[in-house]
Amino acid sequence: MPGGYFLVPQPPGRAIAFSPTLGYDTDTLTARTLIALARRHPPPETPALRIALLAQLRAGAWRTLLASTAGVTQPAQSVQFLTWLAGRPPTPQGGILVWEHLLG
Repeated sequence: MPGGYFLVPQPPGRAIAFSPTLGYDTDTLTARTLIALARRHPPPETPALRIALLAQLRAGAWRTLLASTAGVTQPAQSVQFLTWLAGRPPTPQGGILVWEHLLG
């Protein structure tokens, strides 16, 4: 979870509120992609996008990707996108989806 992002559900018809913490830069490709996923507008799955996102993960030494679908009405697009990014399906653990050993 990049910098401890919190997604705060809002009343029906209102956008999800994003609350970045720990000084995480919300203008990175990774942040913009996660925001697009939360808004149910996943970007096109292109080889260039995957390379760029994985490069940011490597730069941040990210090893594990976590996703919660609790309270999400249509998680399939986001889960599919994250599965594409990780290159394999997640492992369900304790109510969340986990992609471990992202960088090999």
